Amino acid sequence: MEDFEKFDLDGDGKIEKSEFVLRKLMLMGILDNDDVNRVEQEFEVMDADGSGEIDMDDLRTWMEQDEREKEKEDV
Repeated sequence: MEDFEKFDLDGDGKIEKSEFVLRKLMLMGILDNDDVNRVEQEFEVMDADGSGEIDMDDLRTWMEQDEREKEKEDV
């Protein structure tokens, strides 16, 4: 039961495949919390509309933003 709660990362009472894979990789020492936090932050940036999913509109918005930032760096 304790392990179930550790695997149920979003606390919804179910272990989705992504939660299982992520937690197993962490237990195996392949990933740590810092790795996961960095990837989650990147996802949040790319999820432009905050829906919890990245769709083509989010991707276009992110790419346009990234391009503008690169142009600023070149100046």
